[in-house]
Amino acid sequence: MAAGDAALPYPIRNVQYRVGLVVLDADGDPVAGAGGLDSEFSVDAGNFADTASEATEVNTTSGMYFLDLTAAEMNGSLVMLRVQSTTAGAKTTPIVLYPRVPVTLETGTLTAGTTANVTLTTAASTTDNAYRGCLVHITSGTGTGQGRVITAYTGSSRIAVVTPVFGTAPDATSGYSIYLTEYATSVLAWQGTRVVDATTAGTPLVHAGNTVSANVVAMAANTLTASALASDAAREVATDVTVVMPTTAVLSVTNTVSANIVAAAANTLTASALASDAAREIATDVVAVTPTATIGTAALTLTVGTTAGDVVADRLLGRNIMGGASTGRTVTEAFERIRNRVAVVTTTMSVYATDDTTVGWTAAITTAAGNPIVEIDPA
Repeated sequence: MAAGDAALPYPIRNVQYRVGLVVLDADGDPVAGAGGLDSEFSVDAGNFADTASEATEVNTTSGMYFLDLTAAEMNGSLVMLRVQSTTAGAKTTPIVLYPRVPVTLETGTLTAGTTANVTLTTAASTTDNAYRGCLVHITSGTGTGQGRVITAYTGSSRIAVVTPVFGTAPDATSGYSIYLTEYATSVLAWQGTRVVDATTAGTPLVHAGNTVSANVVAMAANTLTASALASDAAREVATDVTVVMPTTAVLSVTNTVSANIVAAAANTLTASALASDAAREIATDVVAVTPTATIGTAALTLTVGTTAGDVVADRLLGRNIMGGASTGRTVTEAFERIRNRVAVVTTTMSVYATDDTTVGWTAAITTAAGNPIVEIDPA
């Protein structure tokens, strides 16, 4: 093992780890040069056994020591240590570790490795720094048990730079796992499965501070379907919304509407009644109604927009001359006889539309000597 094993941010299950400790005397003072050191470990409250390494003093006279633990000695949820010394007055040093089990982003076999970096499998991300802040753990082959923090990653070459360097350089025989830590700069996976790279179009980057930033593109196809809209929204609204006249007296109104407003019937306004230009249609054709007097006792003045006025005029021209219907002999047909082209052939008179080509309506003609047209009987 190497000093690099002390670089992990916290103990991780089944990964080599270096823990620091101090040997104290009865007065609580560090014991420099403690002799006869004996280090033991227990995994998940099992029996104590000697560790593979013994505690080593830092700078020989500091009274501060470190103990290197193997992957096997860290392979548990609870690791308890005790370091004893035969030096007179030295007390046993207890240490308790709770190794974590991080989320696994991906696993594979390295294609190459050095003490300073490793080359991940071809299935790894092609996004630069996708794994920065994550932990790479050598799980098999050369360098088994070592864990290092990834400080940089080049997507095109799939090379991950680690710190500090490995004690034993991994190689193409080394299996690995990449763990997600709270130091990772990109969130690539949830529940142990890598989903997408953080800079893929349409995928938000997740940062601290409850914010979502960048790479949010248009909604997927059919998220808002065309069938939910219709280009004639304003006409549909005007057709399907019924004005309910008050059945009792309504109090005076000033820019507000009060009383006798009832619920619209089910499906009065349907999905098919709207379209992509609904907002524009409504804004153009629907205008504000401003009551100027008490409803029921005086006239109600309405302000009607230009487009809406044209619609009303067109409806009037299409009404029957006698009223009561929009079929039969209409006002428009009456005006066509006065203004448009009229042709008489034998006993039929044809009245044309404004293009002077399309026949709008016809009439039977009765003639008599000395008075060519004595009667016109529209069909």
